[in-house]
Amino acid sequence: MTVGAVRPTTSAPRAAASLAYKAWCETRVRLAVAAVALGAACALVVAQGDWRLGHPMPFARYVWSAAYNDSVKTAFVWLAVILGTGSLRQEHAVGTAGFTLALPVTRGQLLAVRAGVGLAEVAALAVLAAVVISGVSWATGGGALIGLSLRFVVAWTVCGGLLASIGLLASIAIANEYVGWLVTILAIMAYQVTVALTPLRRSPACDLFQIMAMPSTGLPITALLGVAAATAGVLAIGHRWLRARER
Repeated sequence: MTVGAVRPTTSAPRAAASLAYKAWCETRVRLAVAAVALGAACALVVAQGDWRLGHPMPFARYVWSAAYNDSVKTAFVWLAVILGTGSLRQEHAVGTAGFTLALPVTRGQLLAVRAGVGLAEVAALAVLAAVVISGVSWATGGGALIGLSLRFVVAWTVCGGLLASIGLLASIAIANEYVGWLVTILAIMAYQVTVALTPLRRSPACDLFQIMAMPSTGLPITALLGVAAATAGVLAIGHRWLRARER
């Protein structure tokens, strides 16, 4: 009985590590494609900025403004959603859930590991964007602006975590991964439209896209804490759904 009581305790860390490695294997190609796509978006900003070289705005400043307020930000939002999706329900749909279900873990632990891997991958994308944009800024005489880069990394990681968690919640509810992406993107668009057409537009902290642009003037601590709380709420809903299925 003593050995049987100890076994779950000793195997749980290994099970969590196995889950994390499995989640990484399932998403590493997706992450690589996302990194290439984000890098291409940054390159596009630079290429389209050639005509602005004669503009009073310094080219480096243009790159920072365009990247963190336009195409690169939009690309990051959609990529964060894609990186966040993936759940046991979808594994059932493709017939690969046997290994996961054989591990001594709960569905809540499955959710935590998958959310953790998704957040780490979103953070990696945020760092990539900051490195590329800082590199262009430095090469064009604008300086690397390390402090500004770090602020954007923090803000984009926190906001990307919310987007990834919404994608994960959709994947828990919807077996088809592509439908889950579509539903998540439509939900985000609907929220942004609601903010733009209601009194919420007077509060930038309610606009996720605005929060992602705020680090240009300072790190919006209060707004980011609200985003983190929303992420926790989304994951709590997902955990509740999973617990209901375990009964």
